[in-house]
Formats: sequence, C-alpha cells, structure tokens
Amino acid sequence: MKSIKKQKIRVRNKFKKLRKEKIKEISKHSLNLISASLIGGIIIFKLYHFLFLSSFFELKKVEIKGNEMLSESEIRKSLKLRKKENIFLVTKENIKEYLNGVPTVETVIMKRKIPGTLCLEIIERTPVGYCKINGQLKGIDKAGILFDCKDLKKEIPFIIGLISGKEEEKKKLAIDFLQLVKNESKCPIGREIVKVVPKDFCKIIFLLRDGTKVFFGKVPSPDINLKLTYLEKVLLDLKNKNKKIDYVDMQYFTSDIGKVIVKLSKT
Repeated sequence: MKSIKKQKIRVRNKFKKLRKEKIKEISKHSLNLISASLIGGIIIFKLYHFLFLSSFFELKKVEIKGNEMLSESEIRKSLKLRKKENIFLVTKENIKEYLNGVPTVETVIMKRKIPGTLCLEIIERTPVGYCKINGQLKGIDKAGILFDCKDLKKEIPFIIGLISGKEEEKKKLAIDFLQLVKNESKCPIGREIVKVVPKDFCKIIFLLRDGTKVFFGKVPSPDINLKLTYLEKVLLDLKNKNKKIDYVDMQYFTSDIGKVIVKLSKT
C-alpha cells in the first residue's frame, strides 16, 4: 500500500513539474511575441511617421506635360495642391476630382518622383468637330462633351446649328456622322469636309473644301459606306471633266437605286 501511495505522489509531482515547465515555456513564448509585436509596432510607427509626417516627402514640385489647349497656369489653378502636402497622400482620384471641372481634360496620368515631385501627364479631349456656342468657339469630342478651344485645326470640320449646346439630337447626329466618315478609311472625302449641318429627321448636309455642298441624307444608314465611295467617284469624274459643282443631292440614294442629283455651277 505504501509503495502504491509513493508511486502516486511521484506521478503527481512529475505532472506538476511538467505543468510548470509548460507554463514557463508558454510565458516565454508570449513574452517573445509581445516583444516582437512591440518592436514591429515601433518600426511601423517610425515608418509611417517618415513616409507621411516627415518633411522629406513634402510636395515641392509639380511637373505638367501633355497640355496644348490649356495653359499650365490654368491647370495649376484647378489642382489646389498645397506646397507642404505629402506626395503619398495625393492620389490619382484627388487629381481627377480637382480637374473634373475642366472639360478640356479627358484624363490624367500621375506618377510620383521621390522625394517631393508629382509628374502629371494631361490627356486633353480630341475634337471631332468645332461649333460656336453663345459666340464662343468650342470643341466637341466623340462623347459629345463641349470644351473651350483657342484655335481651329483645318482638318476638323465646323458643326453649324448648335446654338446653345443643348441640341442633343443634332449633336449626336453630327458626331455619329463624323465618326462614320473617319472610320471609313477607303474614302478620303472625310478630310475634305469643312462644315457639317445636322438637320431634322436625322439628315446631314456638309460642305467640302472646294465649296461643293452635299445633301447627304439620313445617318445612320446601311448604305453610308457605299454612298461615300459613290460620292467620291462622282466628284472625281466631274473634276477630271473640269466641271464645277454647285451641289450634290444623295438623299434618295440606295444600294438598289443609286440615285444622285448633281447641279453644276454656272460660273
């Protein structure tokens, strides 16, 4: 009996010893973990302070390129960037928001140059046509957005009939037509169009560089590519014959009929 009792005591003492060692091991591991977390926290705090709060990464310079229609001063005025602002806290979304009220800007590409320079590449809207709104020259892009323009480019046509800029149907009609002409690479006549007049019932009239007026008809049309090609042939044929044209009427042209009315100039 005494030997059994002694054996039980030895087993109990052994378990107590193992438990103490286990607790000691866990405590040591926890202490190491707490120490590592504390050191990591200090490093993160120091790194955060260095990146976002120190003067090393303060905004000192903004480089702007890509702008042609907009002046650099106009862009800087819209950006509203503070000189001591941290360059990591300035995001592309911030820049886009600042320039949101500048219709000429389509988008912007932003890069950071360490330690304190922001590089902005301005992508301006590309006009498919021009118009005059309330006496002011405006460009109009493929999305129908109007923006200020200082100079006219000869290869881009003038859209007549957009007085307030709110004539959405006429605006869309003119843009759709100009995009169709631009995409029709086989027909170079698009480069000769200087004026476009969107009319009611989806009809288009346009004026060529040599003064020829073309009553083109409805847009869009399944025959538009054929019409452009046919028009090119008619104009080339009459030019070779030294005939001066007053106007060409293609309103009733179809792939089946091919009707074209040409009025020659008397002069």
